[in-house]
Amino acid sequence: MLSLLLILLLIYGFYIGARRGLAMEAFYAVGYGLFFCLAWVTYKALGPKFEMIVPYPSASLGSEFAFFTTKVGMKLDDAFYRAFAFIFVCFIGWVIIRFAGLYFKRLTYFPMYNDVNILSGGIIGFVVTYVTIFMVLLILAMIPVSGIQHALQHSFVASTMIKSTPGLTATLSNLWIGAM
Repeated sequence: MLSLLLILLLIYGFYIGARRGLAMEAFYAVGYGLFFCLAWVTYKALGPKFEMIVPYPSASLGSEFAFFTTKVGMKLDDAFYRAFAFIFVCFIGWVIIRFAGLYFKRLTYFPMYNDVNILSGGIIGFVVTYVTIFMVLLILAMIPVSGIQHALQHSFVASTMIKSTPGLTATLSNLWIGAM
């Protein structure tokens, strides 16, 4: 069921990108990229600030993780808060860029070859959606709740995204978890 939901979200990301077109989707992607870089710079300092605000269920020796060993799982609370801070900055950036996009709506109608416009916008929309889903799945993989772990482990799409995404898997895992 989770795999179907993820596939539908990725298709929707492509569809939205294709509807917006290359110019508008590139505007959004550049804005998201800037806030991604800002999150990269600030996540370590912001992570501890969320410890008293956002609850994290404590892992025990009996906790099972779909993608981490028990030894790593026992220390994932700090990584969770760093990841949460990273995603929080990205979310704030998403809101700001979406509001800025309201003023640049005319980019949707920027004249260019229609097939290139639709296909390029769709690909950019797909990539942005993929990165967003990946970050959410990776932070969910850190939560020691058996229902979440079971759903992630038994979803082919989620497992493949978390384990095998070129570049993102190693980079964000090292960034969030490897910094322990």
